[in-house]
Amino acid sequence: MKFKVLILMLVFFLTPSVFAQSAGKCDLKIDKAPVLWGYYLGMPFSEFKSLFPRAFKSEVDAFEGRYVKMYQSDFVGVPVKWVPFSVITINFFFYKERLTSITATNAGSWYSLDDFVEGFNLRFNLPDLWVDTVHDSYFTLPEKLLRCEDFEVTALLSGRIFQLLDSKSQSSYNAAVADDRAGRLKRAIRP
Repeated sequence: MKFKVLILMLVFFLTPSVFAQSAGKCDLKIDKAPVLWGYYLGMPFSEFKSLFPRAFKSEVDAFEGRYVKMYQSDFVGVPVKWVPFSVITINFFFYKERLTSITATNAGSWYSLDDFVEGFNLRFNLPDLWVDTVHDSYFTLPEKLLRCEDFEVTALLSGRIFQLLDSKSQSSYNAAVADDRAGRLKRAIRP
């Protein structure tokens, strides 16, 4: 009988900690990432280009990356569902011809990071697992970060900036750039 009580007590005390650990992790995959104004992570560049013929001016870098910066005026004549209203600029990054990140500035009318998180979670049915982090540039600025299995969302109050990022593709791109830099440095140092 004492043994059964001991087992029950162990189960009772260990179970909440197991749930707490699993509850703190966002298991969403890339197919569950938010679709912003019709743009989605993994969107082929050819589909994007058909909406924005001017996007063909972007060039592919040596690592198969392509950066497209657009302003409100670039959306003239584009079907309304594709227009990011209340956004001044929107940056798209493609890696291997797939949309890897969307960064929007002056996005919406949120006045605190908590406002953004609440609205974003409600709009896209995301788990409330955001963490407070710090954006280090010239100034240390508070930001919120939601890190899921294959993607992450970052919000920065200064400039009302947010970014949706395919973390696995971005890591691959960053590794290719770092390998190239290391190779060039090694060749430059060679006697």
